Amino acid sequence: MPGAVTDLSVAARLGLREAGRALRRERLAAPDLDAFERDIERALAALPAELVAEHRWLRLPASEPPWRDTGIALRAGEEATLLAAGRSYLSRPLDIWVAPKTQLWARIGERGPIRSSSRDTNTLRAEAGGKLYLGNYFPNDWKDASGARIQDDAVYRGADGEMRVCVVRWRAAAADGLAALERAGDPFGVAKSERERLALGAPAPPGWHYLWHLGDAEIFRAGADPNGAPALCCDVTGDVGILQREAPFALRPGTELAWRW
Repeated sequence: MPGAVTDLSVAARLGLREAGRALRRERLAAPDLDAFERDIERALAALPAELVAEHRWLRLPASEPPWRDTGIALRAGEEATLLAAGRSYLSRPLDIWVAPKTQLWARIGERGPIRSSSRDTNTLRAEAGGKLYLGNYFPNDWKDASGARIQDDAVYRGADGEMRVCVVRWRAAAADGLAALERAGDPFGVAKSERERLALGAPAPPGWHYLWHLGDAEIFRAGADPNGAPALCCDVTGDVGILQREAPFALRPGTELAWRW
């Protein structure tokens, strides 16, 4: 019962918060998915034929469990880019939702490994040939790196919303295709964002990595405290991430860890 009381208390606070935001018109407007598809399609049509092998659009409802076959097969060495927009809601009235960077995962072949992105765009390179699959993450959790789920897929029935995803299989390097797409107009800035993400490289600070089943993010970076000592800086806006690193000592009964925020 205490858990239920806590849930009700949290829901009440969220409800009051959203009522205030609605009155102040602070809610972030949902993306126009039809405009997203129309404008990306127009930009892709302007690209030279030697850059794009094929592309397909998928409408992925939040209530659909993994995995959806995209209909695109990659040969070893080929690259594919995902351009996504949309929201997956747990509660529309409370404005609780996740963006594609959290929700959209992919795998090449039926055994994975599964992959996510730190942004609403992603580029995958096939180490071996296989079909490309996409899947929703939230509100389930991954059991292993092949994409098996911890909870029953019935949990997806409570989710609402949709992602619109354009899958582009490139003939040339993805970076070249993205540069051409940016020159063609890039109306939603997705090509520029993906080029920046690729140039960024590993998103975690040196020596650290993100917890695999939450996926990569860009919320932590190396920095310094006011005295100049090494520190990690954290900036979170609509994102989530957990950093990990190997401890240089064994954890035994009585071991204590301490840190400062």
